[in-house]
Amino acid sequence: MMPTMASAYAVVRSDQVPEATSVLNTLQRVGGSMGTALLAVVLSDHARATLGSGAASSGGLIQTLSPTVRAHVRRATRQRLRKHVLVGRSARR
Repeated sequence: MMPTMASAYAVVRSDQVPEATSVLNTLQRVGGSMGTALLAVVLSDHARATLGSGAASSGGLIQTLSPTVRAHVRRATRQRLRKHVLVGRSARR
């Protein structure tokens, strides 16, 4: 993302930088929101297709899983979050 931002700033005059900053920040936030929404739709559709059409009407996709599978998903999610949070923290130091 940084090379794109740097190249965008490289072509503006110094008096245009404040406005360019606002526009780029807005575009970045809107693009991120749209990407997140699209990912959520794709994952939801894939989960629905994998678990069957009854999953949507039964109170949520996770509720259709057995307690054993739910525990496994919960444990795996926790492990992944810990791993990525620790990696993110060590990268910032």
